[in-house]
Amino acid sequence: MRKISSILTLLLLLCCSVAQAAVSFDSSKKYYIIENTTGRYVAAITGAEGHFGLKPTDQEGDKFTFTAVGDKWTLQTSRGANFGATSWNTANTSTQWTIAEAGDGLYTFYQNSALTGYLNYQSSHDPSLYVNGDESTVNKFRIVEASPFWDKPEFGGRVWTWNTSTNKFDADGKTSTATPGRESNKGPVYKFVNAGTVTTAVNTAADTSDDGGVWVVGGNTNITTSMGRWAGNILVEESTAIANVTFSIQLKNTEDYNTNASLWTNGTVNINLGSSDNKTLDIANGGSPLR
Repeated sequence: MRKISSILTLLLLLCCSVAQAAVSFDSSKKYYIIENTTGRYVAAITGAEGHFGLKPTDQEGDKFTFTAVGDKWTLQTSRGANFGATSWNTANTSTQWTIAEAGDGLYTFYQNSALTGYLNYQSSHDPSLYVNGDESTVNKFRIVEASPFWDKPEFGGRVWTWNTSTNKFDADGKTSTATPGRESNKGPVYKFVNAGTVTTAVNTAADTSDDGGVWVVGGNTNITTSMGRWAGNILVEESTAIANVTFSIQLKNTEDYNTNASLWTNGTVNINLGSSDNKTLDIANGGSPLR
């Protein structure tokens, strides 16, 4: 009987060892992190109590790379922010996380470099993420590979959102009379949310290249705007939205990579190249060739 008990104990230990097997991520790939209860994406968020929080339900979050450090992991966004924690708050600091599988494709994040505890979300402090000081609150997260082909473009410039009441652009930290322009060698992002029919009078010399561009959200939008000479990303999220944009040289991403910007559309994009031959590229539901 004692021998049978010992064998059962050994089998239980082996099962537990399998369940606690080390997780694995490909450091050459990017991943989304999604809080399981809310279905919201993790991202660096301006105005959160910590550096990271949960995006609104209709928005994608940051893409992260996972780098192994022994049996732990450091995480970094595609824009270079470190996913870490200082005291209770998440922070842009390098932190070695213990990531464990919690079953059903879910994971927990645990760190003990600044404050021992699990990564968690509290609705009373929305949208912030925290590291709790005990194990009473443990949030589970999905980690999903971000397919580069289908990725929506990311913006890094200041976001200027069209105000339908004033017919001007508003931006955090700027007055209502401010004019969108380049800052710290980054182009402005012109964002339109259910803006109706709009024709902007932006500065045509303000190139939207280098992390800027045009961002259209909501189907009730038909916008016409210049993107400068060098244009940044173009993102049209709704099938009934229309973006009519003009630039004169090319779609261009950041200086350090010197690559083309991205055009991602679920709606209609009309591009006036603004050159002497005045060619137009019309793209709707899959697109048509340059003509």
